[in-house]
Amino acid sequence: MDITFPEPDCADEPGAVREIAVVIVDHAGLPSLQRCVHALRETTAHAPFDIVVASTRPQPLRDARFTGMRWACTAHAGIAQACNRAVDAIANDIVVLVDSRCRGFDADWLRALVDHARQPDIGLVAPQRNEAVFDARNVVAYGCLAVRRHVFLRESGFDPSYQDLACATTDLAMRIGLRGLRHRTLPSVQVRLIESSTISRLLGRGRERADRNRLQAAWRHAFT
Repeated sequence: MDITFPEPDCADEPGAVREIAVVIVDHAGLPSLQRCVHALRETTAHAPFDIVVASTRPQPLRDARFTGMRWACTAHAGIAQACNRAVDAIANDIVVLVDSRCRGFDADWLRALVDHARQPDIGLVAPQRNEAVFDARNVVAYGCLAVRRHVFLRESGFDPSYQDLACATTDLAMRIGLRGLRHRTLPSVQVRLIESSTISRLLGRGRERADRNRLQAAWRHAFT
């Protein structure tokens, strides 16, 4: 594992830890990651926040597009474990995991998610994504999630045996829910997740099907 933590790119009090870290899940290559970083920095109206990249690739050298960002790389452990390592390595109170394919952020998206995530009876908080419809199981959709860091770490984060992060998110939500915490989806916050290319979807279909079958078997009582 390789974790690179450069100095923050703005002036804070010496030794101060920002409340929020946005962990961008590098799920679709550097161009998509660049667009996501640009969108977050240009549109988000909030107090300063850290940006951490969770990736299975090493940080590009001498690339000004990613200046001031932290980079957690797990080349051989998979993207779920990269997310876990990124969250474990930081000290921020609130973590917001954002897939690099997400688009459509407005100025207040981060403030809205964090305001709910701070509440002690709340587990995961997510925006409305792609006009998805959620059922009574109270499970949020993968793509953009806010959670208190200690809640995430208490459950050891994502199960790294899941290669499909949508399944890993549902599994995490179920485990957190067993502790009596509620999850919340905010229709007032709209985020779009741009689907992968047809070739990428075809290559990942077998792994996704296997993960979904295992998830349904593990949580059969919750899906009936």
